[in-house]
Amino acid sequence: VGLSSVPRAALAAASGDDVQANLAALQDRTMPNEKRAAARTALVNVFWRSGVPVGQEILKAGAAATDDNVRMHVAIILAQTREPLGAGAKAPLTSIIPPELMAPATELLSGWFTRKDADTALRHWAAIALANTMDEKLIPLLKEKALAPGNDEVLRVSVIRALANWRGDAALTVVAPLLVELLGDKDTDVRATACDCLRVAGEDDDAVMEPLLKAAREDPKEPVWRAAIGTLRRLGGGQLDIKPGAPDKERQQVIQNWEIVWGAKKRRPATK
Repeated sequence: VGLSSVPRAALAAASGDDVQANLAALQDRTMPNEKRAAARTALVNVFWRSGVPVGQEILKAGAAATDDNVRMHVAIILAQTREPLGAGAKAPLTSIIPPELMAPATELLSGWFTRKDADTALRHWAAIALANTMDEKLIPLLKEKALAPGNDEVLRVSVIRALANWRGDAALTVVAPLLVELLGDKDTDVRATACDCLRVAGEDDDAVMEPLLKAAREDPKEPVWRAAIGTLRRLGGGQLDIKPGAPDKERQQVIQNWEIVWGAKKRRPATK
């Protein structure tokens, strides 16, 4: 991945932690799993604090690894996100990968994710890490290799949930249309998760609301239509509650009543 060597003294000054010792623990398959997990957590913490110098060492270790389990631990580190300090609820999550390392990190992760003989857990975490970069250029890869029918259901659902963390224009123009497509998927969990995650749109845009209304009315699986109703209520407001065990006729009437109120509200001039 073309990473330069970072002097050990620079790492120590940046982090105050023994990065190399934790990387060695991560790569030691004879070490108990809980100790390797603790080493991974320590690396995540120091990566957040120190950025590029530590990130370079983590990427170098991942590139040099010959074991998919070690690669998986590196992918888990690279999949981490957090809310920006002091930011509002609508602010996008921040990837642990700094901009300076985004290109080599996504190259490494894409290689792991697309490798046909890769371990399932490695592919899973690599895909989540790629989605968590919030890089629009990666959407075609994720759509083809992770979200397409026939791929592992757990992987598909996990990537959908990662995409739900996007914010801003890309959430409405890139992610939302992709999730709308998945409302017609054959898999119930995929449809339900897509309905739930369409909250990523952040507003009651017709391009999102109409497909959600269709799912709420017509999907035969209760987890799907209930997820659609929850997102409609979240984006459009108002009272939209259907009691457990309610007959279909009641569901249709409640949805129709809500849609009338929502439509009137949409047409109403903004209050000055």
